[in-house]
Amino acid sequence: MDDDFLKHLDYLKHLREQFDMMSSFHKHNENDKIWWAEDWTQIGGGLYFTFDKKKIYERNKDYPNNLTKEEKEIFDRENPDYAEFYRDYWLGENLDKFKPKR
Repeated sequence: MDDDFLKHLDYLKHLREQFDMMSSFHKHNENDKIWWAEDWTQIGGGLYFTFDKKKIYERNKDYPNNLTKEEKEIFDRENPDYAEFYRDYWLGENLDKFKPKR
């Protein structure tokens, strides 16, 4: 098999994983703006969320720095326990690292 074919297979696998994740989106509450998905192929299960089912965030990697100010406000309102956990983390020495986009 040539490298191009193997790259194409990897790409198709990636698309399939994205489709599987997209098809399992759910909301914690009916009126929430955030859709959630889990990836149980990762140890401990990866937690992903999206506002539009197009741009997907990984909770532990993207919150709060990769969210817009509006997205962070929505996330914090819909997930107050998680927001409080991270608020405590960002106090003190880590506070200067937090720079929300826009």
